[in-house]
Amino acid sequence: MRPESIRWFERVYVGRIIVSLALGIYGWRWLHSLHAGPALHTFISLRILATATGLLLNLLLLYFIGRRASAVAKWIFVVLAVLMVVPVIQTVIAPNFLPAALKMGPLFGVGLDFTMIMLLFQPDSRDWFARRGVVEEDYVDTFS
Repeated sequence: MRPESIRWFERVYVGRIIVSLALGIYGWRWLHSLHAGPALHTFISLRILATATGLLLNLLLLYFIGRRASAVAKWIFVVLAVLMVVPVIQTVIAPNFLPAALKMGPLFGVGLDFTMIMLLFQPDSRDWFARRGVVEEDYVDTFS
């Protein structure tokens, strides 16, 4: 049985993915409304490709952290979350014409990322990663 902090990690992570997809769709619609020409269509195509790649990466990290108790995936998640702080802060403080949702949404996402990092380092989840997700109840049926 997975510890409570890992279950909460998965719930928050799914929420983070939904927020990211909603912001991606909103950003795509906002860019599409600019009618800036063919260069914008190429940019939108790249944005869709980046969103799909990010979704795949997030789903893989969610699986390997939440179900397989991979310490490597946990540290990849932590490093990526910390590295994403700088561009998000640059977006928030930059004097640009982005709508408020596209400035504050990623900042909310960073808050969710650090909530998930906190959940990954709770005592019950640290023990779970140390056991690689295996608990004693998993062996009860095998040897009885």
